[in-house]
Amino acid sequence: MMSLALAGSLVVTALLGYPVASFLLAVRGAGSNSSWLKLWFSVGIGLGVASVIFFLCTLATGSVNKKFIIVEALAVIALFAVRARIKTHSQREASQRFSIRALFRDHPLLMSLFCGSLVLQVFVWVLLTLQSPHGWWDAWGFWNMRARFIFRAGTRWKETFSAVETIHGDYPAFMQTSIDRMWSYVGGETLAAPALLAFVFTFATVGLLVTTLAALRGRGQGLMGGLFLLSTPLFIRHGAIQFADVPVGFFMLAAVAALNLADENSGNRGLLAMAGVLASLAAWTKNEGLVFLIVLCFCYWLVDAIQQRRLPSMSGPLMFVAGALPVLLVLIYFKTKLATPNELVAAQGRDTIVKLKTFSRYITIGEAFVEQAVRVKSIPLLVLPVYACFVGVEWSQIRRPAVGGTLLALCLMLMGYFAVFLTTPVDLHLHLSGSLNRLLLQLWPTTLLLFFMVTRKEVLSAEY
Repeated sequence: MMSLALAGSLVVTALLGYPVASFLLAVRGAGSNSSWLKLWFSVGIGLGVASVIFFLCTLATGSVNKKFIIVEALAVIALFAVRARIKTHSQREASQRFSIRALFRDHPLLMSLFCGSLVLQVFVWVLLTLQSPHGWWDAWGFWNMRARFIFRAGTRWKETFSAVETIHGDYPAFMQTSIDRMWSYVGGETLAAPALLAFVFTFATVGLLVTTLAALRGRGQGLMGGLFLLSTPLFIRHGAIQFADVPVGFFMLAAVAALNLADENSGNRGLLAMAGVLASLAAWTKNEGLVFLIVLCFCYWLVDAIQQRRLPSMSGPLMFVAGALPVLLVLIYFKTKLATPNELVAAQGRDTIVKLKTFSRYITIGEAFVEQAVRVKSIPLLVLPVYACFVGVEWSQIRRPAVGGTLLALCLMLMGYFAVFLTTPVDLHLHLSGSLNRLLLQLWPTTLLLFFMVTRKEVLSAEY
């Protein structure tokens, strides 16, 4: 029964996400992969919407209970009713040409390597999960523990964000509410819920990267992107130990994927709105996601303005903001009414100026960035330049707003991380060793998408 309940909770999230994704994903350029793109976008949107519904219902009723299931059911009915009335011709055509057989036919070696790597990494993921069923420190120290507080606290659940300040009461509530939602379906706490959530995000990230690249750059590029991600040991390990950096990395990747698909379709407004939704869900997952939302929106339209040599139309930014606004409003309420102040910001003082003037801190942080980048990306990072030299680079792709904007956004994110470490009130070496690798991991799937967007596709990709 527990397995059926957990499966049912995921089915409902898919039903919440699918009508939204299929409506917004009116993509002619997605070609044979549109149905698979809908699947992976549906996973993220569905889990995000379900988390927000659970949070609002808990807020409205005063405690964790199963009344949210009624709201979810009504939302599913309403979304499918709206979706049934609004169909596009391009969507009906786009899903007819997908075939796994075509991947084996066009790229038999790549597809075989990808499938073998996928099976191996699923096996590794399961072994790591069985070895650490509670996850590692961040999982049981932050996400799972607070989920238990909320689940057990009854009408005093709000106090779990302010009463225990040592576990970062300002962290957004996506992970906790998603776990509590699954426990509510089951009727009790089970280690299978956070593990299942971690599994979904780990391999949905792979699926989204593969299908997005296959849609935009060809099947061969998609399979290569998936192989590079699966070959990143830290990605699989951090997925298995239930760190939130993998889910926030998924939402970052999904937002950038939606922007690239929008570019491919002449600024499709539905896709711009979808990018806003997904970026806001990154903000609902971790604080870094909020920074990412801001810089991505700014950088995308900055590059667009530079390319057009004039201020672009505001319809695009407005659609992005419209997509992000519902979740952002919930996040603003959470930050202002429930969360405690951010510890890193609150601890800033006079010594911040001294730290900014200390040159040795710059050297220490720079060395750590290089060291951790190699550790996080390992062999994939070393092979990427070789691959680029082999297939060639299409530098013209950088002029596209989604590609150039994402590149600029990633640079600003790294600069932001650097600034946080530079001014951190925590011991610098301790802070770097404890969090830098995870911060870099958040950006890795998006970095891979960006890399394969600018490398030449003719070498490996069959024509659609």
